Order: sequence, then C-alpha cells, then structure tokens
Amino acid sequence: MVWGKNLIVGIIFSLACLGFVFAASDTMHVNAQISPSSVGISVPNEVNFTNITCGYWKRQKIEINNTGNVDINVTPSLDPSYSGLFENLGFSKNSPGVESTTPPSGEKVGNYTFGIPKPEDYRGENSKPIYIYLDLTNYSNCSSTSEINESADVIFTAVEA
Repeated sequence: MVWGKNLIVGIIFSLACLGFVFAASDTMHVNAQISPSSVGISVPNEVNFTNITCGYWKRQKIEINNTGNVDINVTPSLDPSYSGLFENLGFSKNSPGVESTTPPSGEKVGNYTFGIPKPEDYRGENSKPIYIYLDLTNYSNCSSTSEINESADVIFTAVEA
C-alpha cells in the first residue's frame, strides 16, 4: 500500500512537470491622461492701508496661493505708467519689524521676487504668507490740510521656477 501512495504522488508530480498545472489570469487596461504644466496664482482682491500718516510706515500680512501644478517665482509690480504714493510699497517674507518712523527692511515693489512650491495635491493650493508695507517715512508729498486718497493696482506676475 505504501508503493500505491508513492505511485499516486509520482503520477501527480509527472503531470505537473508535463505542464498540466491549472492557472487563471485576467487582464486590466490602464489609461493615463497627463495634464500639461500650468502656472496659476491667487492673490487678495484688495489691501487697505488706513490710519497711516506721512513719516511712518504700515504693514499687512497677505497670502499668495500657487494654484498651478509647478513651482513658481512671483514678482509684484506696479503698472509702469503709475507714478505716486504706492511707489513706496514694499514686500518682505518676514515681518519687517515694528511699525514706527524707522524704515522697514524689505524690497520695493518691482524689486522683490519670491518662490512658492507646487501644491502637494494636484488640484490643491500652496499658500505663502508675505508682508506688504507702505513706507511713508520719507514721502514728501504730504498735505497738512487735506487727506490723501489714492489707489493703484499691484500686478503679481508668476513664472515657472
């Protein structure tokens, strides 16, 4: 009876060696739609500098968002035809200090560029806080009799880093 068991095991082994192994397979189709690189930013609609007097400066923290899918460099600037109060606008990645009569540290509008990495999630955003400040410590067009009301557009230009 022992040789019978060995015979059965031998037959099964022989059949396996001859390719009589039972297997199953299935197929999966894979697709990919690759979007092109895109540069995108989102900035605050408006920043208001109120309660500031000539001879002083004031800062505000703002968030700039990278809404594209690549690392970007951003440069804020004024319209080249603009001339006036907001030529004293500046930017800094760190708080430029305590608001006072001492001019803040930072770069004037048009001379400041900062980077924002791409978002972690493909359809997400990556925020970068920066400080915008209006430096009137040396502004000479102040009036002692009337309030100054002026506005300008800041253009944030983003390019792929």
